[in-house]
Amino acid sequence: MKRLCLNLSNAHFWLFLLLAFRFSCVGTLAQAEDVIVAESVENSFRPERVIQVTVAKEERQAEGIRSVLWYDSDGRVVTRYFGSSSESSLSLKGRIDRESPHRWHVIWNEKSFDVSPKGEFSLVLPFDVKLKNLELALVGPKGEVEYHFYRLKLDMPAVPVQNGGEVSFADFSDVEFNQKLKRKLFVSPGLGISNLNYSQTAVDPYNSIVMTAKISANYFIVPPKWDLGFTGFFNFVSLAKSSPVDVRFLGLNLRLGYIFPEVKAPWRLSLYGGWYYSTMFASDSSFGYKNVSGPQLFPSVRRTLNNGHALSAFLKFSPISNNLGLLSLSNNEFATGVSYLIPSTGHTYSISLDYARISFSDSEITIGSNSISLGGGVTF
Repeated sequence: MKRLCLNLSNAHFWLFLLLAFRFSCVGTLAQAEDVIVAESVENSFRPERVIQVTVAKEERQAEGIRSVLWYDSDGRVVTRYFGSSSESSLSLKGRIDRESPHRWHVIWNEKSFDVSPKGEFSLVLPFDVKLKNLELALVGPKGEVEYHFYRLKLDMPAVPVQNGGEVSFADFSDVEFNQKLKRKLFVSPGLGISNLNYSQTAVDPYNSIVMTAKISANYFIVPPKWDLGFTGFFNFVSLAKSSPVDVRFLGLNLRLGYIFPEVKAPWRLSLYGGWYYSTMFASDSSFGYKNVSGPQLFPSVRRTLNNGHALSAFLKFSPISNNLGLLSLSNNEFATGVSYLIPSTGHTYSISLDYARISFSDSEITIGSNSISLGGGVTF
C-alpha cells in the first residue's frame, strides 16, 4: 500500500498569496480554526458608542464670512471597540450658502471634501481628545479662500460610579476615547473532541474519536485592523478507534488577519490569509498522508448579542496543491463552524462546533474524510 506524500518546494509563490488566501492542511481533523482569537478580548463585546456633537462658531472667525450651516442632528462621535483598544471618528454634515456651491471645496488638514449641487458636504475625521476645535478652509472656483473656525461641543453622558454600596454619577472621562492597547500579545489554549471518519484506497475505513490539544497566539501589528496569529494543534490521545492503527495529526498555522472597518457594530467581518502545514503520524506506514498544504479562503462573521456574548461563524474552502500545481477543484477541503463567545473579567471563553469534509486523489490513491468537532478554549 502506498503512503501519500504531497510536498511544497517554492515558498515564494505561496507567500505572494498571503493576503488573499489562508493555507491549510487538507488532513482529516476538523479541529476548529481559531480565527476569532484576536477579537476575543473584553472590549470586543462592548457596543458601539455614539455621542452627539454640536458645532458653534468661534470668535476668531473673520466678520463678513457666511458661516457654514451645520446639521446638528448628524453630528456625532462614534467609537468602535476592538480588543483592548478603540478608535473614534467624528462625523459632521454641513451646508455652504454660495453661488454654484458644487464648485467649492472644503479643506480640512490638507484633505479636500466635495460639495454637492445643494451646497451640502460631509466630514468623517479621526477623533481624539485633542480635537476640541475645527478649522476649515473653503476654496472657491476662482481660487478665493475663506478660513473658518468652529468649536466642538460633545454631549458627554454621565457614567455610574460605585462607591462602596452606593452608586453615583460622574462626568464621562476623556480617557474613554481612543484607548491604547495595553498589551499586544494574546494566548489561547484549547481542548476539543472530534469524531473522525477516514477512507483510503485499498485500506479499510478508519473511524476514531480523538482528543486534541491546541494553542493559539495573536499579536496586534496594526490595531485595530491587522493582527498576526499562530495556531498549532496535535491529537494527543485516541478515545476510541475502529482498528489497531494509531493515528495522530499535527497542524501549524501562521496567519495575517484583516477586520473590515466598514462593517458596523454589532456585526464584524474578517478575512484571514497565511500559511498552514500539517502532517499525519500512523503506526502503520502504509496508511495516511504526510506534508500536505494548500491555499485557502477563510471569511468569518460575528454578531455581538445584547447580553454581551457573541456568535461567530466561518466558511473555509481550500483547493489542494501538489508541488505548486493546482489540481482540480474536486480535490479540496471544505469546512464550516459556529462559536459562542462568553467574555469575563480578563478572559474570554469560547465553545465551538465545526464540520469538515475532504476529498482528493492522484493517479493511484484516493483519500476522503469527514469529521465533526466540539471544542472549547480561553483567551488570556
